Formats: sequence, C-alpha cells, structure tokens
Amino acid sequence: MSHLLISFLGRASREVGSGYHRATYRFADGQEVITPFFGLALANQLQPKRLVLLGTASSMWDVLFDELDPDNAHETIRLELLEAIDAQRVEQPLLDRLSEVMRLQTSRDCTLLLIPFGRDSQEQTAILRTLAEQVQQGDQVDMDLTHGFRHLPMLGLLSALYLRTVRQAVVRGLFYGALQMAEAGATPVLRLDGLLEIADWISAVDRYDQCGDYGVFAPLLQRLEQASEPVADLQEAAFHERINDVSQARNKLLNFYRWLKDTPLSVTAELFRATLQERIHWCRALDRATREAHLARQYFRQRDYLRSTIFAFESQVTREMSNKRLGDPGNFSEREKVAKEMREKNSAFQFLNHLRNTLAHGLKEASEQVKKAMASEQVLRQSLDQLLKGPDGRG
Repeated sequence: MSHLLISFLGRASREVGSGYHRATYRFADGQEVITPFFGLALANQLQPKRLVLLGTASSMWDVLFDELDPDNAHETIRLELLEAIDAQRVEQPLLDRLSEVMRLQTSRDCTLLLIPFGRDSQEQTAILRTLAEQVQQGDQVDMDLTHGFRHLPMLGLLSALYLRTVRQAVVRGLFYGALQMAEAGATPVLRLDGLLEIADWISAVDRYDQCGDYGVFAPLLQRLEQASEPVADLQEAAFHERINDVSQARNKLLNFYRWLKDTPLSVTAELFRATLQERIHWCRALDRATREAHLARQYFRQRDYLRSTIFAFESQVTREMSNKRLGDPGNFSEREKVAKEMREKNSAFQFLNHLRNTLAHGLKEASEQVKKAMASEQVLRQSLDQLLKGPDGRG
C-alpha cells in the first residue's frame, strides 16, 4: 500500500499588472502558505509518498514550473513549456520531463498526467480510467479538488467513490481551498470528507432496498458513540428475519428503534434517521399478521419471491386464527389445522400455498396454474401482487 495525493491543475488566471494570482491558504491548524497552486502546499502538509497531478493542455503548467524552478535551472524545458501552452499543445512526453524536475525539487515521486477537458461522457470516463491506473489495491488516497475547470471537482468526488470501489482505496480526505470564502486575506482550506459519508449512507439505503439486510447500516452506525449494543441488535434482527424468526427479529428491532428515536446522531446520520426508521417501522405494528404482511410486501419489492410467499402465507394463516379467536398464533399444531382448512375452502390461498412450495422445491410437481404464473417475472409479479392483497383486498 502507498499514500498518494491526487490534485488537479487549473487554468492560469492573470491579473492585470500583477502576474498570476497567489493565495494565502490557511489550514485548520492555523498554518498559512502563500502559493498560486494549492496542491504543492497540501503535499507539504500531508507528506504523501507520491503526488499525482492531472491537468489539461491549457492548465497552468508554467506557473507550476515557476514554483519549482525559481532560479531558471531548467530554461530549456521552460521555453518548450511556454511555447506548448501558448499553442495549447502540451503533450505527455514534455510533462514526463517536468515530472522529473518536480521530483528533484519536492523529494517525492511525482506523476504529471495530461487529461482531456471532460466535455462529454467519453472524456469524463477517460479521466476516471487515468486515475484508476495510478492507484493500486488498498492505497491510501487524499484528493485536492481546488483547481481545474468548475466541473472537475465534481469529477474528482466521483473519482474518489470510483477508486474506493474498483481499487478498494482508502480515501482519507477531500480538500478544497475556498478562494471565494477568503477573509482578512486568508483562504480557508475546507475538508469535504462529509460528502463521502453521505455517499456511504446513500449506498447503504440502496443496498438495503435491494437485499433487505439491515446489516448494511452497521459500519455506518458503528462510527457513532455508544452504538455497539444497538448495532448488535440490528445485526441480530437481520439474522432472525432471515431465518423467519419474526418474533425475535421484532424484539431486536424494537430495541434498536427506541435507541434510534432518542439518540442524538451525527450531522450526516441525522439526514437518514427518518429513512432508516421507515425501513424498520414494521416492527411497531401491534398484530403479528400485519407485521408478516409488511415483510411479504418488502420482499416482493426486493424480488425475493420465495420469502415473499412464505410471509404472505404465514400472514394469512395468522389473520385467520385471529379472526377465529383461536388463541396463540404461534401454536404450530393450530396453525397447521387452520392452514389445512384454508387450503380446502379458499382457492386463492391454495394457489399461494402451491406457489410457495414450488418456489421452494422447483417446478417438477407444480400445477398448471403455478406453471403459468411462473412463465415470466412479469406474470409472477402480477399473480403475487394480487395474492398479497389477501382475501379482503388489504396489502
């Protein structure tokens, strides 16, 4: 693993009579650095093993060179660079030579790379591919989003998410020198890491909606203080729900729900409090049949048709027992007796029973009605959707 800083080099901005703009960047610890290029100051602050600098053919490579070679020790490269920039024909071989100058001056590995302007999806994808080629599996990465065209910071943020996925990179920080927020001549250095945490939450919600596993929220909640016990309850609830132990799943979820309702969360987690409560709200239903019906619908949305039919079956049996006031809905022998009566008298329930068994064991012994229902996902969804409404039309 290696630690690298990825930075973008922007287009030069000239001020009449004063050359290129230099800013005083103020870090969180109060340190101030005056430079026209924030990436160099950030590299000195973070001390990465390697600096990767991305820029276009019109980026301020000459300003960077002036910072690196104030004594004009490499005049030949300077002249070639100025000529290439004026013609907007900067090419990679010239940047490779500049990389060597940068390495000598900064005493760290430096890679300068030419990227397209990001004008369309093809060029934007090319930028992501270039970044991925520079990062190895498990590398630690900091990113500077200060310079470049206005759309490049958006690409930079997307790049951070991309690198975490395809390279399992550890993105340590996103930095931005906010020139427009300068006060008393100093430009604050902002940390945008919170954007990554928001992205983590969005991803977790999406994954839960796909698979129904509450465990996807555990790594995010474990970042909060005193969350270990509630998170354990959430993970156990996921397990018990997976083995159809709805009663125990509910007990664990109720513990977690009470914690979630009353506990102050981080600023980012607070954004998703209501979303998370909505996903587990079924545990607050007072009767068992309603809870099972909710789970049937939930797994239907997630295209887990076997689980959906299991919970739909159990929900209708539970409701029938309640309607007949047969006592404990958890009594196995009573449930079997009620289910048998329902199969004999209720054709829709009989179909649901056959569908559940076929999904569990395969099509070999399926009835013609079930085979037709399973001919395509669209037909199956239509059939199951109707069954989930139950005999009284309720979901």
